[in-house]
Amino acid sequence: MSEEWVTKQTLLVRIRNKDDQQAWNEFVVYYESFILKILKILKVDANDEDDLTQEILLKLWKSLQNLDYDPKRARFRTWLRTVIRNKYYDFLRKKQRSLKSSLIAEDEAPEIVAEFDEEEMLNIIDQEWRKNITQIALKNLEKVFSENAILAFKMSLEEVATKEIASQLNIAENSVYTLRKRVEAKLIREVKRLKEEVEF
Repeated sequence: MSEEWVTKQTLLVRIRNKDDQQAWNEFVVYYESFILKILKILKVDANDEDDLTQEILLKLWKSLQNLDYDPKRARFRTWLRTVIRNKYYDFLRKKQRSLKSSLIAEDEAPEIVAEFDEEEMLNIIDQEWRKNITQIALKNLEKVFSENAILAFKMSLEEVATKEIASQLNIAENSVYTLRKRVEAKLIREVKRLKEEVEF
């Protein structure tokens, strides 16, 4: 197992040590892009995305200092989802208060509402998490397989015909099938491994 993918439970333990800057850097690298994706889907204004992402990361870091993690009670992923949801709603309330205070008559302020209801938002977070894990797994496989193997697999996901893939990559059609199956089998195993490490 590479150093980059040490178990995230270990990372959660390490991040409690305020002097472990490396643990914080790893945590940010892993979760920052995921949080940004969620905020984009929730249609948070581009001017607010970075600030809200930093607020969420800071909330996670502060909470982790006191978190008594028990995987039997709840997964870290569930807690992460809750923090994102709560900070998002806090953000909307703060924006509403700011809008009202900037207007002479409060009743002139339009109501700021969430783009999605709570159930939809939680489903979006779960769906994006699965995509995130798959993307990380595929990126890890790029270090193991040839460029042709990865391209054959990605093109097949885009429903490019086998004959066309073979032509573009200058390989035999049966090689396309073989490469695709090998990458797919390894991807399934890598996704499973990552889930065991980061979802706990």
